[in-house]
Amino acid sequence: MKQVVRCFLLNWNKILLVKHNKNTNWALPWWHVESGENIYEAIEREIKEEFNLKIKLTNQNKYLQYWNIIEYPVPLSIYSIWYNSLKYGNVTKLEYIFVAQVVSWELKIQEEEIYDYKWFTKDEIVLNSSDIYPQIIDLLSLV
Repeated sequence: MKQVVRCFLLNWNKILLVKHNKNTNWALPWWHVESGENIYEAIEREIKEEFNLKIKLTNQNKYLQYWNIIEYPVPLSIYSIWYNSLKYGNVTKLEYIFVAQVVSWELKIQEEEIYDYKWFTKDEIVLNSSDIYPQIIDLLSLV
């Protein structure tokens, strides 16, 4: 099963949405978790590679380190998607959606991966809902 991380990237009161291809809807940035890394390493690595941003994952759970116990922020949502691909056959993905605050500001988009990007307010996301994937609208009240 493939693992994917997605993220509500927050900068003040705006959320970064992207288009990975020309004819797709606006979506949360997403990345595949590579072999040998966990979901936290994947999201920080990919955000650095594709956007040149440093982030802080946010959540009600705080980082806790005590002896050999480390508590990580819990994803906002975890769900499974399955579909049939002409190229790959039956595909199952486990997706983790996080919320993160941008802490550094040298945004540089990796153009080979991102076709377009835009910062949206929550109101703008709702107003443009026909061009935005519905699960983003559904989770917006939790962000």
